[in-house]
Amino acid sequence: MVVSVRTSSTLSLDASTWGAGRVIGVRTSSTLSLDASTWLDYSKGVRYLGVPLFLSRNKSKDFAFVKEKLEARTNGWKSKSLSWMGRATLIKSVAQASPVYTMSTCKLSKKLCNELDGVVRRFWWSPKKLSNKCYTPMAWKDLCLPFEQGGLGFRSYESFNETMIAKLAWWVLSGIEGAKSLLARGACKLVGSGDSILVWNEPWIPRLPDFKPVPKASLDIIPCLTVAQLMNEAKSQWNQNMLSSLFDQDTILAIQNIPRWRVNQQDRWIWLKTYTGEFSVKSAFREACQVDQGIEVNAVMKKIWQTQLHQRLKMLLWRIAAGVLPTSDSLIRFLPNLEISCPFCNVCGESVIHLFWECSLARAIWFGLSGICTDHFQPACGVDLVEVIVFPCVDLVDAFGCGFFYSQRGLNS
Repeated sequence: MVVSVRTSSTLSLDASTWGAGRVIGVRTSSTLSLDASTWLDYSKGVRYLGVPLFLSRNKSKDFAFVKEKLEARTNGWKSKSLSWMGRATLIKSVAQASPVYTMSTCKLSKKLCNELDGVVRRFWWSPKKLSNKCYTPMAWKDLCLPFEQGGLGFRSYESFNETMIAKLAWWVLSGIEGAKSLLARGACKLVGSGDSILVWNEPWIPRLPDFKPVPKASLDIIPCLTVAQLMNEAKSQWNQNMLSSLFDQDTILAIQNIPRWRVNQQDRWIWLKTYTGEFSVKSAFREACQVDQGIEVNAVMKKIWQTQLHQRLKMLLWRIAAGVLPTSDSLIRFLPNLEISCPFCNVCGESVIHLFWECSLARAIWFGLSGICTDHFQPACGVDLVEVIVFPCVDLVDAFGCGFFYSQRGLNS
């Protein structure tokens, strides 16, 4: 691996942004090439949120800073005259709580955990002495027992580290469990050898609901089978007799429509909501929105964003179709004394339909620019009005405006 760094004078590791890619570039005037050994030297001590980004084989050395910080804290407390209860409070609330982030993200070595216990143990029994030797009338593991078992409720660093890692694992498992329903909508096994796919328990038929087959109604005993047992001996095609004995005709057709596989191809998971079969956040988000909200695709709303109009005009059309334009008829609910007459004609109340379709000024603009006679069509809502623009109808166009209409129709298509 080669890291190319361009700098004018001195390279500052604190100011530089380091990543895990193969090439890292920082552009200035001159060029300095770092080989792998030099890169390892630079990577030492680089941390993110107090946790080393690069770990070596010696974890005790990588996380030695945890012990150093703990010793610095306890040494600062030695100059104070603390009661036994004061020392217990500092140990629980500060000493054993300080490295909680590091211990929740990384598994510390047993040696380092024992050393951390030793630092706290010396502070508890002999806070005034600098020597490592002290009189301990009670074992540390007994002090770490709960109150009801005769201890003081101190935490063993090793046990607490395991607990925090278990909490992280629980979050991951809970997240996976919560995402199962979404994954089940698009995750399917791609049939290769078929040896690892259970016929009745796993999704492997894309054209069926839940991608799983349903046994034939006349089947008394449902055998435990793998997909490989549904193929012939050469695994080159399906065993038709086996399929006919287990499934109905619709399921057989769905199985036969599974893409042809290679004999040496392994079974693997694919995501059916993309063309490549690879999972993408975009496709999963689209699937989650469609199923959770149960909203069908609105052709008019979809067409708005497909037109070759300026983005501001698209937003205006969307506001009209969505009914969020602040016209007087919508604001009167909140402002009872608001003047609701149209500011252009002062004849009718200001609404979306009147403002963009029924008003004398709007009628003149429609006819003058595109030859559309507004008398031929009466929109009932904003969606109907926008539909006229994104899906223009020939019946609305006067003979004088046909050329403009067809040009707009071709533009929108």
